[in-house]
Amino acid sequence: MKIGRNERCYCGSGIKYKRCCLQIDEKLGLLRPIAELTSLVTYKFVDQMSTVEIEQRLKRLGVPFNREEFLEDIKVYVSAEDLAENWFETYSLELNGEDEDFLILAAWVLWDRLGSEEYLSRERLADMYEEGMEFASKQDFVKAASRMLAVWEGLKRWHRPELQDIRDLHKPFQADFFVSNFCQDLELVLGNAGREDKTYYEKQIAYCTEFCKLFPNSSELIIQNMRYAIADAYFKLGDSVEAEKQYKKTVVQFPQNSWGYMRLGDFYFLDRQGSLEDALQCYERAQQLADDSMDIEMVEERLEDIRAELQKSE
Repeated sequence: MKIGRNERCYCGSGIKYKRCCLQIDEKLGLLRPIAELTSLVTYKFVDQMSTVEIEQRLKRLGVPFNREEFLEDIKVYVSAEDLAENWFETYSLELNGEDEDFLILAAWVLWDRLGSEEYLSRERLADMYEEGMEFASKQDFVKAASRMLAVWEGLKRWHRPELQDIRDLHKPFQADFFVSNFCQDLELVLGNAGREDKTYYEKQIAYCTEFCKLFPNSSELIIQNMRYAIADAYFKLGDSVEAEKQYKKTVVQFPQNSWGYMRLGDFYFLDRQGSLEDALQCYERAQQLADDSMDIEMVEERLEDIRAELQKSE
């Protein structure tokens, strides 16, 4: 198959071929002999060069690199790839193979070296997200949360008032990761980190509150989960009054969703933070609204348990 590195991938992902199936095809030997794969330019290869060496090679390739201009560029471009593509267009470069790879990787390495924590590239954010999830897979949720909160700070730089749905941020980052997936992963990681260090429950509350404020038109499921996380965190911090307010707030915001009533009912019944009568009313309302077989089954189990307990107390 003949397909350009910068064309959309043939698999239909919508991502550029070089960021999608190219590496798989290369490993399978579909594009190059296996012996040639060892000669590919990598981030590690470029990172072993000094900054001056990288700048000199860029100039030989036709990019009149200037540090001051570069530091201004990283405030505008989302990724090193986008910045490098601007170099291609601005300086009418005709490069391919290793030289093309070098240009992109040089932009990435120099961004990491010369930039600041305030302006992180998409590539760096993706790496930090991956590192965070790797820590999480090893049950080190505090390190995972710390790394991923830094990603959140980097993402917030691209928020604008007109971006009310987290999906509005998908396009500039989707070549490396889906922002909505990251945001939900961060909420879960913060909750797990709170088991080790309760200050992370406070961070979870702050993050979820900020998310709902910045992206209020995100999917109902995401907003609900963020609000449940806020309520759960308050409860785990020992503030049952605020936790109840947050559960009720979710019910008010989504009055036709059965899960809001389920969670409030669980707070009253399973967590023993309210009367059985209050819990019963919540579960009965959830039963009226539930339209999924599993949800219906769960509500019915709760109702059976609570009615049995009410009979014992009579």
